[in-house]
Formats: sequence, structure tokens, C-alpha cells
Amino acid sequence: MPSRINQFISDAKQSLTPKAPISANQRWLVPGDKTWILWQQTASGCFELLKSLTGDEVDPILDVTHVGLPASLVICQLFWLETSDEKAVPDMLRLQCERRRLLQQDTVWTHRIVRHEGTRVLALVLILQGDVPHAIEVETSACFEAMPRCLAQPSRTLSLRRSLGTICVALSDDSDLVYFQCLPHATLSASCLRDVNATILVAMAQKWMPSLDSVTLFGEWNSEEIASVEAAFGIKPEIVSAVVFSPPAIAMQLIPGNIRRQRVLSKRRRKIRSVALALGAIYALFVTAQIFTFLLTSLRNDRLETRLNAIMPEVEGMQNTARLLDSVNPAIDSKTYPLELIYRISALLPEKGIRLTQLEIIEDKIAIRGESTTAREAFDFIDALERADTLNYIRWDEAPQPIPLPNDTTRFSIQGTIEGAYHEDSEQS
Repeated sequence: MPSRINQFISDAKQSLTPKAPISANQRWLVPGDKTWILWQQTASGCFELLKSLTGDEVDPILDVTHVGLPASLVICQLFWLETSDEKAVPDMLRLQCERRRLLQQDTVWTHRIVRHEGTRVLALVLILQGDVPHAIEVETSACFEAMPRCLAQPSRTLSLRRSLGTICVALSDDSDLVYFQCLPHATLSASCLRDVNATILVAMAQKWMPSLDSVTLFGEWNSEEIASVEAAFGIKPEIVSAVVFSPPAIAMQLIPGNIRRQRVLSKRRRKIRSVALALGAIYALFVTAQIFTFLLTSLRNDRLETRLNAIMPEVEGMQNTARLLDSVNPAIDSKTYPLELIYRISALLPEKGIRLTQLEIIEDKIAIRGESTTAREAFDFIDALERADTLNYIRWDEAPQPIPLPNDTTRFSIQGTIEGAYHEDSEQS
């Protein structure tokens, strides 16, 4: 009997060692008898017990890659399905579980096919009961698996082990774990053994396993508990005190709902943080560009101011010259040159009867005043001014009525605008 147990342990350890070394990248957190256990994959691919953790120590462990859920959180069900099409299995299992009211709207569940037998299959369903405790709310991308599937199991055996203070029963066929259940008992009492016996009877009736060859007790058990198991099943139990860790090749992905929500929130926070960082980077780039533009503009303004200060004496000299030129502009413009205007106006005077008393030229404005012996002579002279070709560039205003004087003479006046003449306002505009 001991040789069979030793062979089982040796085979389990060999199964943990891959043919080719792989990198140490897996860290499993699984429940033990009373505490949580952390298993670390080494560089050779084997797993070694890293340390045992109390409930207070589990929370900071955020770098685990796999978590073994306690059997008390997982419901295990087996169904024979009359089909050989594996694609139809999930829908058929959902109907079976809903008929038994095992699935709610947000229930997390998964399945695997245990055995093919002719035109039917034996399917195992794992259903997660609610949320996991806060102690194992791992926010990383860890995979979640049921604890009994993480420990080695002899073939065709009934195994009993303690898991965080409760009794866990498991059944295996020729190759793998078939069924497990967490019993509401802390010791191997008579009621506990009756529940175990009921489990065996159901398994045999449903043909979940071909036969029961042995009973194995994992962990530390006293002599009374061992004797009660032998008396209940008529088989001397085999004792395996060492924990044989044997993780499945593919985890069944029982991701709890609260972990899913945490991951969605974490992903959303990362997205918001990325958007905020992107907006911050854009704003910083904009501010940097504005500062660079301001500095460049200031540098250009300083250079322009330096050049302007350098040429300012020359500009002031040119302004003085321009003012001198502006002062002689009326004299060099034939339209406003006083002597030229006097000559052209005097040429229109009759031989007698009219004399000019004033000729005033201010920029492009001209005013003529004079006296005549009669009002008719004054009107004739004004008409001559308006019709003269030599003075056609002057736009004459309407002349006021001549004013008779006491000395038998008449005073007249007329004003006009010299079109095209230079004046200071036009030069500035």
C-alpha cells in the first residue's frame, strides 16, 4: 500500500516538470488546510512552495498569475448529454442548469467535457457562488480555477482533505478529477461520513466513475478519524500528508463578478488616465509653442528696435528736409503759385471799371475781393473767371451778391477750390 502512495507522489512530481525548461512566470495562490499557500514556478518549470499566508497577508499579494478558489465557493455538477457535437454542449448545459435554478442572470460558470461514451458525453460544470472574499480580490489579469483541480488526485479514488477549515470530498476516474464537493463539516463526524457515502452512491448510480478502488486522506488526520473512514467504507484509507500541487494545463477561467467589475473599472481608469495625459501633453505642447512664439517675437522686436534706433538720426534728418520741401511746395506748383495766379487773373481784368483789392491763397483755397464802378461790371468779371480756360482747374463757389458802397462803387468777392493742388493734409493722407 505505501508503495502505491509513493508511486502516486513520484508521478505527480514528475508531471510538474516539463520536458524543456521554461521561464519562472507562474505564481499560484491556493487555499490550504487552514491558510493560503503561495506556489512559485521555478526556472526549471517545477513548482515549489513559496510560503503560507494568513488572511491578513493575502491582500497585498497582487502579482499572482493564478488563483485557486476554495471549493466552498464553487458548485460542481456533472451531466450526461445525448450528443456528440461539442458545440451544442454549452447551450444544453445552460438549459440543464436553469431547470435546476443553478444559474442567475450574472452567474459565472464554465464547463469541460470529462468523457466521451458512444453518442453521449459527460460534461462537468463549475458554477461560482457570488463574489469572492476581499482577501483574494486580485486586480491583475490572474486566471481563476477551482482549488480541487489544482491538487494531484490518484485514479479511481475517493479523496478527503481539509480546505480552510471545511471538508472537501473529490472523486477521480482513470485520468482526471471527476467531481468535488465542499461539505459543511469541520470534522469527519458521522453526519459528514453519511454525506460522503451519499456522494459515492450518486457517482456510482450516474456512472461518473467506473469503480472505487481506494480512499485517500490528504493532510493531517488523527487515528480516530482514520478508523471512522475505514469503518464507513470498508476500505483502509491511504494517508498522504504532503501537499502535492498539480495545476491543470488549462485553467477553466472562473473569473468572479467583482473581479470582472474591478478590471473594467481599472481599464476605464487607465483609459481616462491616458486621455488626461494626452490632453496634458497637448496643452503643454501648446504652452511651449506659445512661449517659443512669444520669445521669438520679442527677439524680433528687439532687433527691429535696435535697427530703428540706429537709423533714427537719418530719419529725423529726412523729416527736416521733407518739412522744408513742404514749405516750398505751393511756390513750385503752378496751380498755387501766387504770381502765376495773379498773372492769369489780371489778364481777365477789363481796361477800366474794376480793381482787385485782395487775393488770398491758403493751401488749395483761393479768395478774390475787389471793387467795381457798377454791379454789372462785377458780375461780368466773375463770369469771366468762371469761364476762363486758364483757370479751369479752380472750382468756384457761388459768388455772393455785390455790395454797393457809399462812394458810388460796388464791392464783390468770390471763393473757390484749386483742384489737384498740393496741400499738407493730402500729403499726410
